[in-house]
Amino acid sequence: MASAEQALLWTQDSLERLGWQPAAEDSPLARRLVKGEHIVIVNANAYWLCAQIPMDREASDEVDREALRLSDDWYLVKFGRDGYGGLALQLEALAVFQERAVAESVNGLDRRLVKGSQIAVGPVEEDVLSEATVIRLGQGVRHDHWSLLDRLGPNRYKLQWKGVNHAYDAYLTFNQVWACIQVPAPPAVAAGKRAHPALLGYLLRLNDHIHWARYGLDPAGQVVLSLELPVDIVNADTLSWALRTLSRYADDHLTEVQLMSRLNEEPRLLRLLSSRA
Repeated sequence: MASAEQALLWTQDSLERLGWQPAAEDSPLARRLVKGEHIVIVNANAYWLCAQIPMDREASDEVDREALRLSDDWYLVKFGRDGYGGLALQLEALAVFQERAVAESVNGLDRRLVKGSQIAVGPVEEDVLSEATVIRLGQGVRHDHWSLLDRLGPNRYKLQWKGVNHAYDAYLTFNQVWACIQVPAPPAVAAGKRAHPALLGYLLRLNDHIHWARYGLDPAGQVVLSLELPVDIVNADTLSWALRTLSRYADDHLTEVQLMSRLNEEPRLLRLLSSRA
């Protein structure tokens, strides 16, 4: 496991190679760097490496919907809104990540600031992890109420978790760099053009609040909860950690997400939520 100091040095080095210039050292485990009109704030501790780039974008349906769509399209990087409504591009990496994964994450943060698009990962026609290996991993997380249901194709598997409020389907996929897990909000919660602004804002505030995972909108407008970890550290322990993280956030938030998806159809619900705000 990398130390907080080592992860911070890897991050600063990666940023400087991409043209970011050191601006301030707020503490031994905090840095600020600048590039043009943007500033990135980097913090590290024994568990997390966090980077934020504040964005000068006021809340609106169009801005928030696009921020959530991009959050679903990216690895590790997401948009979030803080308690004051400020929008930020955010990166959170685990302390167990090694230098290669930290560099990939920082490159993603920088490129998405400029281009707003996913970094291409070459097509993988053969299994990154053998089916037997994935089955063993699935057996190792059964105690967390997760089960491996089916292989859907090369590098793609269906999982299920029995939570407090729902049974959640999830999808585990692999590419050359990342293992990705996505949990669609059940039952299908679409946040397309008719989504109430309160739902979009709620999802972005959750992204600012939660660690590692993120909420986003897939191409069909479906609300999904996702996270990634580097494929080269995938084992029974790290996969269990990832699934427990998703379990906690799914149980904490997805019932509220489901309710808020109905705000346009049930104005009484909006009045009730407003009265308790």
